Amino acid sequence: MDMPNPRPGDFRALFDATEAATEQALARPADYLRYRQELQDGLEKELGFFAKCDVQPVPLAVPALQRAELGRLATKMREIVETVVQMYAGGLPELAAFFPAYEGYRPLMVRQLRDWQLFGRFDFMVDRHGVPQFIENNAAMPGGFLSMHRLQRRFLDSAPPMLQVPGMAMEDPAPDRVFVDGIRSMVRGFTAADGAIGVLLDENRKTNELDVILPALARTGLPVVVGPVGALVRGSDGRYRLSAGGPPLVASYNKMRLFGARHSWTAAGRAQGRSFLQAMRENAFLSINNLACVTVAEDKGLFAALRLPEVQAALTPRQRAFVDRHMPQSHLLDAAACLDDGRP
Repeated sequence: MDMPNPRPGDFRALFDATEAATEQALARPADYLRYRQELQDGLEKELGFFAKCDVQPVPLAVPALQRAELGRLATKMREIVETVVQMYAGGLPELAAFFPAYEGYRPLMVRQLRDWQLFGRFDFMVDRHGVPQFIENNAAMPGGFLSMHRLQRRFLDSAPPMLQVPGMAMEDPAPDRVFVDGIRSMVRGFTAADGAIGVLLDENRKTNELDVILPALARTGLPVVVGPVGALVRGSDGRYRLSAGGPPLVASYNKMRLFGARHSWTAAGRAQGRSFLQAMRENAFLSINNLACVTVAEDKGLFAALRLPEVQAALTPRQRAFVDRHMPQSHLLDAAACLDDGRP
């Protein structure tokens, strides 16, 4: 964005333009609410995903220098997460306490490409000193940024003057192009065989974003099939399909939720996923949003595990300094020992 760049490393100025736009909107509530409804209606007509969202348009203006710095910081965080995931998949016993729900999947965590994480995103906040603090890692390839790109484009085309920031521009390259090119290169990096991408849904039925993910996957030039993970079957040729006579899978795009207490598979979910887990044992197809990404790399326990002595010893001095500066102290809590003002 064509905006004056604040002092490198201090992100407090990042919010100045946002606060100015917010103040203007608060001064003209009727105009703001009218535009908010117009934006909501237009987005819902364009994409069903937004019917589940309550859009509140306020620009977060990120100057080019800060955006580039965030990219560098995110790359460093990603490398650190890769180290922890590799240590967990490699069997480090000390990490079991941080990720007890995933111990059954640990033997099936096999790195199929150069990296564990294919695409991802992150959440961050800025502390009182202007330093970014990463508070969540979303290592499973996100479909969400395809939807948000639609919102960004419509906002830039329609925002009233009170919400505009000089120099606002779309991201480049566009996320949908990054997504399509990335999927295609990942699949061909894994196999040259013919086959389809299978979008697998588990018992959590996370169908949100499919109306934008499916067209994007189709633009890879590969056939796309969708179905419950329980429908996955191994044919007599040793290849996996979602239906008899359907195309064999060269990759799965997993719309699954396995991390945290709310989304861990139930016994029924594990039974439904039996064929998928067997396919992972056989390395039968590329797993996008793989088991390591939808468990360890997404779990908040990872932030506590970063201070484990064994993990600290595996990091470089610069990586340890990064953890201290940009990843907040996190701790495992024992529910029986937690007190609130002296009470359990």
